[in-house]
Amino acid sequence: MPARKPPQLHLSAPADWRVVHRAGFGPFTTLVDYLLPDGRLRRWTSRRQRKADLVAAENGFRRIPTRTWAIASWFSIGASLFALGSWEPWISAVSGRTDANTYFIGSLFFTAAAYLSFTEVTGTPESLEAGTRRHVRLLAWRPHRIDWWAAGIQLIGTVAFNLSTWDSRLAPQLSTARANELVWAPDVFGSVCFLVSSYLSWAEVCHSAGRLRLRDISWWIVAINLVGSVLFGISAIGAFYVRRGVEWNQSLVNTTTLWGAFCFLVAAVMLVPESRRGVEATQPAPGQSSSSSAR
Repeated sequence: MPARKPPQLHLSAPADWRVVHRAGFGPFTTLVDYLLPDGRLRRWTSRRQRKADLVAAENGFRRIPTRTWAIASWFSIGASLFALGSWEPWISAVSGRTDANTYFIGSLFFTAAAYLSFTEVTGTPESLEAGTRRHVRLLAWRPHRIDWWAAGIQLIGTVAFNLSTWDSRLAPQLSTARANELVWAPDVFGSVCFLVSSYLSWAEVCHSAGRLRLRDISWWIVAINLVGSVLFGISAIGAFYVRRGVEWNQSLVNTTTLWGAFCFLVAAVMLVPESRRGVEATQPAPGQSSSSSAR
């Protein structure tokens, strides 16, 4: 059996850096090991390069970029509002219109955070040359990057949630067929987008179809997001049967939405400590002491 062809590499580096290993998922490169001229190894991963846009502070800590704070905050607010909208005491205390508005406002925060995540990808440089800086790009065509697909599909999913939650404000006045068309269909589409996006993010961190990396905070973030996406998908399926008169599914819909939103909230909060890690450190090559590599 022929050896598996490594994923194509769309990353420029200094001419004297030699690629010794690369990995990824499907056609996407997510990890590259470089051998530097002094004998040290430098590891690059797509997520760490994207997330670790840091500036060292005088006290030794690293300043987390405003972009990361905004993404984490907006996802947290959106997830909190989705959790509130599916919380039984809140549902009992407010009108159906108010509860629907809670979901709609939450979906707007999801969309804002998702778009900022997308620009985080488009602004990430594809070069390791000295002096390369991040640029602000509102849109960019980068289909060779797995994170571009993950962020883009997630953004499309949030827009579908915008449509679904907006139309859900009119659900009591709609027929079952019309409600399925305007509310349930975009809800399912958005849930599928979230599931696909979460899996691509999982594959990016795993550098493969999937593996356990329990000591990696990035792995926990994408794993928790993936669980949240599965729960949102279950909620969307349950909502279809609620509209067909199977009322006992309402509790399932609320519970899975609540716990799915909680997963997204936890993962969003974890983005902040993840960013403090910085870029991959340069390590001595195998068989080389750290003292010799420092020369």
